Amino acid sequence: MRIHYLLVNTAYFNFKQAILIINDITLSKEEKEKKISYLKSQTLPNNYISPTWNKVNNKVSSLVDAVSVMSKNWLIGFTEAEGSFYIVKKGPLRLVHGFEITG
Repeated sequence: MRIHYLLVNTAYFNFKQAILIINDITLSKEEKEKKISYLKSQTLPNNYISPTWNKVNNKVSSLVDAVSVMSKNWLIGFTEAEGSFYIVKKGPLRLVHGFEITG
């Protein structure tokens, strides 16, 4: 059984095109590198939304909607990529742990 997970965030942008370039046996290594470099140089549109969100018409209004788009595995991966655990010194004898996600 094959399961497909669509990318939820901006990682989806040009991802499909990059895979097509990489798998194109008619292109030389140099041509592939040039095309991939061009893709990487493209600016993400300000209003870009991953097509994955089409499942819920780009709106999450319930837990069911959120779960249908963002799996536990996605949340773990996002947290590992964008999350930070840290210690903050709040006073001479007081240290507090913190957690932050930036994305």
